[in-house]
Amino acid sequence: MRTIHLASATLTWADFDVSIMQPTPIANLRNGRMSHMQKWRNMSLADRIQWLQWRIPVALIIIVLLYQLGPARIVDEELGHLMHYSIEIAFYSLVGPAVTWITLAWIRRWLAEKEAVEQQARERERYLASITEASADAIVSLDNEWRIRSWNRGAESIFGYVADEIVNRSFRTLLADETHADGEIACLSAGLADRGFVRDYELTCRTKSGQRVVVELTQTQLTDDAGQVTGTSAILRDITQRKEREEIVNEERARIARDLHDSLAQNLYFLALKTDLCRKLLDQEPERVRDELRTIKQSLQDSIQDVRSTIFALRPMDLRRLGFWRGTQQFISAFGEQHALKIDWQVRGSKEELPASLEPTLFRLIQESLNNVGKHASARHVWIDLVLDRPNQVGLTIRDDGQGFAMQHGNGHHPASGSNTRSEQDAGGSSGSLEGHHGGLGLTQMRERVETLGGTFEITSQVGHGTTVSAWLPAHGQHEGVRS
Repeated sequence: MRTIHLASATLTWADFDVSIMQPTPIANLRNGRMSHMQKWRNMSLADRIQWLQWRIPVALIIIVLLYQLGPARIVDEELGHLMHYSIEIAFYSLVGPAVTWITLAWIRRWLAEKEAVEQQARERERYLASITEASADAIVSLDNEWRIRSWNRGAESIFGYVADEIVNRSFRTLLADETHADGEIACLSAGLADRGFVRDYELTCRTKSGQRVVVELTQTQLTDDAGQVTGTSAILRDITQRKEREEIVNEERARIARDLHDSLAQNLYFLALKTDLCRKLLDQEPERVRDELRTIKQSLQDSIQDVRSTIFALRPMDLRRLGFWRGTQQFISAFGEQHALKIDWQVRGSKEELPASLEPTLFRLIQESLNNVGKHASARHVWIDLVLDRPNQVGLTIRDDGQGFAMQHGNGHHPASGSNTRSEQDAGGSSGSLEGHHGGLGLTQMRERVETLGGTFEITSQVGHGTTVSAWLPAHGQHEGVRS
């Protein structure tokens, strides 16, 4: 019996030890109350009112029944009918208004909570809308049929359309090449279906005025509460000027490679031949060797000058940091010192009239023209004239007093002027003296750049009377940007 008793005692102690870990009835009640309160807070206003709609009448009926079956009978028997009626009048006149007041107080508190939540949501929406509206990037939303549903000020600035003109139109309207629009959209749709977003996708678009603009697209799918795709949001960043700067860098690299091949590489090959010739003639014709050595010395000096010019061209010119005016002035001054040139730079009109979108092109024209002067013109003086005082036009003229060159007459040429004129249609078309004597490939690139912007490009030159390079560009970029 004792053994059994101990065993049972041990079992009872284990049971007691386990019971410590279990929740008490009070704890269960508290947890249940908290659970109900959490459910109550998560209920919508309509659900709360519906809950009260069914429970308050039932509660009032129960209260009245309990009163009539209990306190009312006692009061009637003990104090008489008069006191009973008086108490009933007081009871009903207090219970009804009290229940109504409590109910309305709850409803008022719920409405206040609802309004506070809605106010916060409206403030968040206004904040996000202000960010979207003020963004310099184009932020648009599209439906599943690729129709435009929203349009911010950034999109209006880049593409020129106001919201009323473009909303509900197809996204294909913005694409530059309509023949490839379906292919572009199919590619974007495949990326969205695969990952749910597309990032850093380059597109060539078209503005309202017909200008081409290169944009970088980031697109994300939009879904509803059920997870169904309802459309997409797209952010389009204008990278036209960045692409133009990259093009300038690539052109400059190509020009430097061409210069090294045309000058330094050929000079070195020429020096190798001359050196080998001197070795053979050293014992037989020493006088001729002296002449050849003088030629070698001159060629070496020319090569050194070419290397210096190439190193100068490789020096970076950060127009973004320096600005167009300061950067261009530094380049002109350094180039004049490098090539012993006097360069006069004149600006006609206000500098504020120059559209920022034309600055890279103008700098490239000045740079390429001066490089040609330094290599081919044998000039001492260069005049650069930038015209900003004509309506809707920007003009640039670079003139030198060098040796000039003979040019073939072409269409648009004016023989009576006394000089040979070659317009932009002829600047890179033939293998005449322009290409052979004045850096034709670089001038052809300048011509193409100017024509892309809707401008005109012209070269005039005459042997012994120098060369003039002229370019006229439309200045409407002040308002909507010139896009190449």
